[in-house]
Amino acid sequence: MLDIARGEERLRSDHLFRRLERDAAAHLFRVACGADSMMLGETQIAGQIQESLELAQGAGTIGSSLVRLVAASSRACKRARSETGIGAGVVSVASATAYLAQRVFGDLNRKEVLILGAGETGALAARHFQKRRPRALRVANRTPERSRALAAELGSEAIPFEERERALRDSDIVVCATRSPAPLVTRAAVAEAMRHRAGRALLLIDVSLPRNIERSAADIENVFLHDMNDLRQIVDQNLSRRLKELPGVEQIVAKEVEAFFRKEAGIEVDPLIKDLRARFEEIRELELERSLKRFREEDREAARRLASDLMQKLLHRPTVEIREAARRSDGGAEQLLWARRLFGLDARSEEEEE
Repeated sequence: MLDIARGEERLRSDHLFRRLERDAAAHLFRVACGADSMMLGETQIAGQIQESLELAQGAGTIGSSLVRLVAASSRACKRARSETGIGAGVVSVASATAYLAQRVFGDLNRKEVLILGAGETGALAARHFQKRRPRALRVANRTPERSRALAAELGSEAIPFEERERALRDSDIVVCATRSPAPLVTRAAVAEAMRHRAGRALLLIDVSLPRNIERSAADIENVFLHDMNDLRQIVDQNLSRRLKELPGVEQIVAKEVEAFFRKEAGIEVDPLIKDLRARFEEIRELELERSLKRFREEDREAARRLASDLMQKLLHRPTVEIREAARRSDGGAEQLLWARRLFGLDARSEEEEE
């Protein structure tokens, strides 16, 4: 973005689109609700919007209207999540690993989890498991620095990658998120681990491509193996459910946009009326100054009263209509903007700022 701002890079036209007024607000609200995301209903975007707001406030590059707009988008997001199922269920492979484990075992606080691989998927899976507070969470990675860093972040344990087979004995859930051309968890290793488990079930979840857990391990008694196909089925089902919630989210967005613009209109109406009266008063004084010299002294006060009364009568209907527009939801805010333009108040504001 800095390169674009400096003119060193050009923004591609297919990466740019323009939204104005209500369309812009509705777009922001939909984005905040996760209704415009590739991962429908995802929550990270709302946090990113808030971070952007804080950065802009810190840099002094955002005005009060936009601050209020972002706050309104946050309210829309909270309503969408509490009143619809747009955020229900897991919709990523990493989150589906912990969901699947919980579906198999229920509460995980007495279960031990082993994560093989500390790359993006493995790290995300580890974070999802940590939220469920298992009895133990261990991480193993070919590069020990990565497993140690992830373990430090989560307050878990990093083990040497070479000890993974021994770690199978104590683990109830194993997530394999590695990139090996050959299986890293073999049937023989699983069979050996089960000899030490006294019949306790072992859940293996393979999110590697290609698979890094030998499929024949599933033939061992009390071993349950799930792979990417199973996880994608869970994700697809949840995405389908979320898709059905979109109409409800759109209704919330529409209502929150209207509420925002009604409130903004209320904020803007008093300054607008004040500016309008000041504009009329300015014109009245200018015309009186030009004309009073042609009046006799005894008629000048009558002329002043006439000009004042005429101004009040001319202002009455616009004032009533402006206040009524501020109370309306069907485009009231846009009408206030047009009123400013109609009476030349935008130009007046710009002159005052200069």
